[in-house]
Amino acid sequence: GDAKDVVVSIGEDRRFIVYDLKAGAILYSSSIVSSSPFTSLAIEQEGKRCAIGSVDGMVRVFDLATPECRQVHQLSLPDLTGQAQQPWNPGGALRRGGGGGEDGEE
Repeated sequence: GDAKDVVVSIGEDRRFIVYDLKAGAILYSSSIVSSSPFTSLAIEQEGKRCAIGSVDGMVRVFDLATPECRQVHQLSLPDLTGQAQQPWNPGGALRRGGGGGEDGEE
């Protein structure tokens, strides 16, 4: 369908669904994408890609123009910012692999 007729929904079940409103059809229904629930969604103006954020600070970019809505990019906000605690996770620090941090160690 035309990009302007496409709607994407996300759920705490860690899946996303792409709908064609004009045709009244589901274009794509993902399997479970993340180990953490989704919290945010952004779609570029042209409607060809979407970015989905999850509680663990991961942002995944999907190509909506491909039939399988393939993932084309992934980034970790905690790794980019160097911070374990983020606004989307106010309850505490994120679990991170690797060694300890250098800030605030005792």
